[in-house]
Amino acid sequence: MTACSGGPPPAHPCEVCGKVYSRKDNLREHLRAHAGEVTRRKKYKCEHCGKTFHGISLLKIHIRVHTGERPFACDFCSKGFPSVTALNKHRRIHTGEKPYACAECGMRFSLKGTLNRHTRIHTGIRPHKCPYCGKEFIQGGGLKAHLFHHTGMNGFKCSVCDKVFNRKARLDLHMKYLHLKEKPHVCEDCGKGFTRREDLTRHSVLHTGEKPFQCPTCHKRFAIKPSLKIHMVTHTKEEPRSCHECGRAFIRKDCLMRHMRKRHRDLLDRILLDEEDDRFAPTPVATPGGTANTEGGAKAGAPAGTVARILSEQALCESIRELLGLLVDEPTLKGFGYPDKPVDELLEAVIRRCGHSPASPDDYNYMDRLRENSKLLFTVVIDDNAVKTLLNNQTVDEVILHVLRLAKS
Repeated sequence: MTACSGGPPPAHPCEVCGKVYSRKDNLREHLRAHAGEVTRRKKYKCEHCGKTFHGISLLKIHIRVHTGERPFACDFCSKGFPSVTALNKHRRIHTGEKPYACAECGMRFSLKGTLNRHTRIHTGIRPHKCPYCGKEFIQGGGLKAHLFHHTGMNGFKCSVCDKVFNRKARLDLHMKYLHLKEKPHVCEDCGKGFTRREDLTRHSVLHTGEKPFQCPTCHKRFAIKPSLKIHMVTHTKEEPRSCHECGRAFIRKDCLMRHMRKRHRDLLDRILLDEEDDRFAPTPVATPGGTANTEGGAKAGAPAGTVARILSEQALCESIRELLGLLVDEPTLKGFGYPDKPVDELLEAVIRRCGHSPASPDDYNYMDRLRENSKLLFTVVIDDNAVKTLLNNQTVDEVILHVLRLAKS
């Protein structure tokens, strides 16, 4: 309970034992216990759900939950509330008032309940324990969401695709962005819409020209962190690569490939056709008089007798997972469920976070969808010209392994 002004509630201490009450009637009830009086306060029962209350005013406030009545409106946003107390708590969102301070770190909060939960960070108290694995939580809501992973019960099911979530907030986001395709955050410069405000903020630097991420080696600047990470692999100590046709040398393989594509296209096509790499799983396709074998996902229209240079399903998944760990910061990945979530869901979550739509399961099978989304990661999320050049001359599997190899060298 708080005072009408929104400040801390008045204190009414017991002169016998020192216990403090915020309401005088509660203090009077307590004093009767010291006097030896056995009294029972009258209880008022809700006719809708049977819940009982010690005061008629509390019952009236509760009944508004059933009737939907919200007579107290916020003077800032006109949102209605069932009680003055609830209104005063809400108003602090607009006023910025935070009357409750943590005695340990000084951090301030607008609600006492939030302060109480925060103090458990300092005390280490986690009163809510999972009966299955023993994991402890500060809040009961965290335990409830965690139990869903053990029991599969009390989840929040999507009415469109039947996917189940452990938190209602995640279901709401799923509905809003995937099915309703809402993009409430619109760029004022180009009109492009985004599902999240932070995605719009990341996009806006393309118009402002701001490039906050600087390479410590050559001082080149980038608008987004993934672009810097991709750029950093270009500073690895690779041996110079020479063009077999004209002898010109290049430090980076992608620069050599770009040169060959522009100057020696016919030679490049022959090299790519003959090139074989042991890291890839050879996938024979249809040969004259033979049976087509497209187990690895080779396209049906491939030339007869060729061998597709692609990764196996397990190798591709492991490589994409490693690539995400290289490009995306760990807290963000963990927010998406890393490392437990399937790699296809992680990849799609990263693409959506950057304001783009991943490939649909309706249009691609599992392996093709992984590759299409990997291309999206390289072309629209990272948006690096060197990587785009690689994709013009190599399979996406080759580009993934190339980036990983450079990162490790």
